[in-house]
Amino acid sequence: MAKNDTILIDGIITQKVADGVPTGDKGDAFEYFSFEQVLKNYDLSQEEIESGWVDGRHDGGIDGFFLFVNGHLVSDISSFHWPKAHARVDVFVISCKHHDTFKESTLNTLLATAQELFDLSRDKTELRGAYSKDILDKRINFIHNYKKLAITSHVINFNFIYSSRGDTAEIGESVYARSQQIRDATSGFFSNVNVTFSFFGSKKLIDLHRKSKQFTLELPFQDYLTGTGEGYIAVVKLRDYYRFVCDDESNLRRYLFDSNIRDYLGENKVNEDITASLEDELVPDFWWLNNGITILATKAIINGKNIILQDIQVVNGLQTTETIYRHFKTGSHKSQDTTLSIKIIVSKDDSLRDKIIRATNNQTVVEQSALHATDKIQIDIEQILEKYEFYYERRKNYYRNIGRPPARFVTPLFVAAGYVAIGMKNPVAAAVDRPPLTGPL
Repeated sequence: MAKNDTILIDGIITQKVADGVPTGDKGDAFEYFSFEQVLKNYDLSQEEIESGWVDGRHDGGIDGFFLFVNGHLVSDISSFHWPKAHARVDVFVISCKHHDTFKESTLNTLLATAQELFDLSRDKTELRGAYSKDILDKRINFIHNYKKLAITSHVINFNFIYSSRGDTAEIGESVYARSQQIRDATSGFFSNVNVTFSFFGSKKLIDLHRKSKQFTLELPFQDYLTGTGEGYIAVVKLRDYYRFVCDDESNLRRYLFDSNIRDYLGENKVNEDITASLEDELVPDFWWLNNGITILATKAIINGKNIILQDIQVVNGLQTTETIYRHFKTGSHKSQDTTLSIKIIVSKDDSLRDKIIRATNNQTVVEQSALHATDKIQIDIEQILEKYEFYYERRKNYYRNIGRPPARFVTPLFVAAGYVAIGMKNPVAAAVDRPPLTGPL
């Protein structure tokens, strides 16, 4: 590892402390930075990252505990859309130390914790270690997930991560041995599980930090139509669309869907029908049976049989995209040459783009609360706060994606809590499960 990697890490952490994201010392900033890099492919918001941050007294050596089902963070088990079949469960157990080495003592603690927490036959009262409420709540969520998906054909992937500023080339044999013991202990509790243990040093963290999001991409098409305005309807092969929405590691570019008002709804009737049409080679062309995709862009250039799009947001068609992604991710080659219709709207007008998002997502049954992001009052709040260089995150990750300082972000839940506390004169109600403000007011 180049010595400069550690210097770069220290510079990033110093800047995070100065920006106040998160509030705390260098150790806290390093933990948050590690979570960002380890979970980069999931494109989590700050609130989502903080929901899995369990560091503190009696944390059992665990600083971050994150549970994903089919690529979606499970933070509220009561409202999560559970798949009916073929679930992929990814558990990330992350230990972060602002050290310049990887230490065996860290893994000794983690080994003892894994041997207890993931033995689901033990009731909470039978655990010998002292664990915080955050850790126990994460264990309860995992158990609920495990039972909920018990009848499905699901796979569990445990990902243990030890992150430090150290050099992975200098990890001692005893440290590697402890990591193997953690893998073996966890594997022994489940019949259908994959367990990995990874070390993230300065070089790995810097490489991930430098991995940028691509909002300008090229999409091959079979044919297209254009109207009087600047926009297109393109017919695209499914395999080309799959490659378009995937990065170089075949992970879904989730940041392209930040303007979608709803997340993937799991194995519901509509998505099951989409899957069935992908699997059945006797059905008509895919675009005959599907409403297609709507993409917003600020610029589009036709280059032969390709269209180059800038500032891409997929605002309608998340369910279709996720189902196509999962279909081809399994290695299936069925339907790869069938086609999909994609509506491409080119506009730099933010108010028009919001109207398009509302219109394209209001044609089927959607909870009204999901549409509030485009309400006039939400836009007014955003514009007023922006005058004072605060950025209102009514659209998840929007300001983060365009490079605004995270210390100046304000979330809708924080504003709502402020209204309950001040406007409704009920600070007690506002304090219950209130998310922290990203930056100081």
